[in-house]
Amino acid sequence: LISRAANSGNFSNVATGTINGNGIDFTINASSLTNGQYTLGYEADIPRSVAFNGSAGNYITVPSSATMQTPGDFTYEMWVRPTSFTSLNTYFENGTWSGQTTLLRQDGPGNINLYISGSSLGSIAYAPPLNQWTHLALVRSGSTITLYANGTSVGTFTAYGAAITPTTPMYIGASTHSGGSQNFNGQIDEFRLWNVARSVTDIANNRHAAINNASNQWANLQAYYKFNETSGKIFDLSNNSNNGDVAGTVTKTDLHPATPSISGTATVCQNSTNTYTLNTTNANSRLTYNWSVAGGTINSGQGTASISVTWTAAGSQSVNCTVTPARCV
Repeated sequence: LISRAANSGNFSNVATGTINGNGIDFTINASSLTNGQYTLGYEADIPRSVAFNGSAGNYITVPSSATMQTPGDFTYEMWVRPTSFTSLNTYFENGTWSGQTTLLRQDGPGNINLYISGSSLGSIAYAPPLNQWTHLALVRSGSTITLYANGTSVGTFTAYGAAITPTTPMYIGASTHSGGSQNFNGQIDEFRLWNVARSVTDIANNRHAAINNASNQWANLQAYYKFNETSGKIFDLSNNSNNGDVAGTVTKTDLHPATPSISGTATVCQNSTNTYTLNTTNANSRLTYNWSVAGGTINSGQGTASISVTWTAAGSQSVNCTVTPARCV
């Protein structure tokens, strides 16, 4: 929380708090208060992601706790936008290699590997496309562990049903056992940990949805990071206060789409075919596109940033696109 004495002067931080669902529990630092009159407020929740540069020592660290352990079923979810893949690129490691751990890592551009307590559970021949947003979900149901990309299964790992109860921190964007190396290069957003196996329907339907204490299975949400903060602290938006910190150089990237414009041929002939493209300067944004035309037919490209149109009618016609951020804000 921030304050300003009376009605003048600069704002300053006077309290820290925990966001629990739709409420905020906070304690004011009394030693920071002077003059007796204050205006309280909070920083706007602008959609951001964390960006990693692939260098050692740059990651998010979350302290260990009972609610970060996964003795039974679990679901890890996150949005990723990789810039490049080298030999070892870690999405997260919860725990440490020599003890209890869950490590999801891209071992080169062709395979995602899962390691539990230092043992490989095999690999899946999949890699998220570079410079595109992809939603990943790792789900354990019983002893079956499945990896989903954008709500669709891309494979299963070797069965593992034993309890995983790490007592060391979780790293996002690096591995703990390597001391913060084997780093991810790119952006990560909307990281969630559940102590339940989320269904395919829940994963597909809620990957774009903001969640709160009215959401399905909220009580099973162990940790939730939107990465919208501007400071180095990473706040857990679940009920468990598993707040994290930034280690090294991890930047926050604004995901607001820039004001878009449509480019293409304005004067056309009847029965001609032309291409129209929606331009936005913020390539970090996750957007959905819904095109409509009057006086023509969309041949291809619906749902993407560029379409092909054949103009079938004479006179004044139009082309429009509704752009929606495909992320939780």
